[in-house]
Amino acid sequence: MVKRLLAFACITPVALLVVVMAEEPVQSVTPTVRVIYAIPSDREVTPGAPEALAAAVTDVQQWYAEQMGGPTFELVGEMPRICHMPHASDHFDDVDWYLRTLRAIEGRCAPRQPTERHILVIYADVPPVCEYHNGAALGWDGFAMLNRVYLMGLVDPEQEDICADFREPIPEGYRSGFRDTVEEWHGALAHELGHALGLSHHEACQDRANCLDDSVIGMGAYSYPDTYLHELDRSLLLRSWQAGSVPNGNMQW
Repeated sequence: MVKRLLAFACITPVALLVVVMAEEPVQSVTPTVRVIYAIPSDREVTPGAPEALAAAVTDVQQWYAEQMGGPTFELVGEMPRICHMPHASDHFDDVDWYLRTLRAIEGRCAPRQPTERHILVIYADVPPVCEYHNGAALGWDGFAMLNRVYLMGLVDPEQEDICADFREPIPEGYRSGFRDTVEEWHGALAHELGHALGLSHHEACQDRANCLDDSVIGMGAYSYPDTYLHELDRSLLLRSWQAGSVPNGNMQW
């Protein structure tokens, strides 16, 4: 950026500061979201799944718009893009299932370097690893990754909880740790998408068994859409998007 200060050589340091700060406004950022439906080589497209995925992400987009007072992310590309991976389901049955999924789709169906500005939501039709965070979905900078349980929840919300024996206790007064309505499965997407946008669990919710946070980034994900985006999170997203940047977060479940 060229600073036109030659004509103001005699102004005071304070005035100089004002001139510099008053220059061209920074362009605001609208994050984009692409949705990938990743299918192992031994699986076919689940009937109704593409339509259910499109409905889920559109619903969550609208929910964020309402919570943010207007600004939200932009959906781009096919909704969803169907990606046939070169490996069978058992290839992904390990604690690094999400990394294996990423390697299987990178360069094939998705860019190699998503960011919080250009987010990938990946519903992978791979088995949950129950021993690893109870088979949970996860989100981190630029990614929201959800496995077969979350995919099937959009199609068959009352499915059996195959990871029931591995689930952690939840705070008294909250519903069970498994979802049984389509809306609650949409809440899982809203939660992980929040992490992909750069939001982290609040300090009060680092220990899930004692989590008292009922926002969507906390236990409120189980009562979606009757939950909310915490004011601190809303302000963080608004400030960062208006400043032309995005917050940074770590991998969260």
